[in-house]
Amino acid sequence: MVVIRYEGPKGGPGMQEMLYPTSFLKSMGLGKACALITDGRFSGGTSGLSIGHVSPEAASGGSIGLIEDGDLIAIDIPNRGIPVTGKRCRTGSAS
Repeated sequence: MVVIRYEGPKGGPGMQEMLYPTSFLKSMGLGKACALITDGRFSGGTSGLSIGHVSPEAASGGSIGLIEDGDLIAIDIPNRGIPVTGKRCRTGSAS
């Protein structure tokens, strides 16, 4: 799963089209195996599992901005949600 954030109307300049990332995933043979979630926009040329226009966007404090590498995310289409179902174990010490 790929999450691209800060591409909404407030976070990205002009709400960028996400055709390039979906085309790249498809060219790598991942079009049917990898979901793309973004607060950016899609056009009619998008293919594969793509969830866009996530609102509120990351730049407005939306929960998509809280997702970190390694988080487990569910895609709940009937309830229109993408809840984080598990957080990756993060280690480190505070100084």
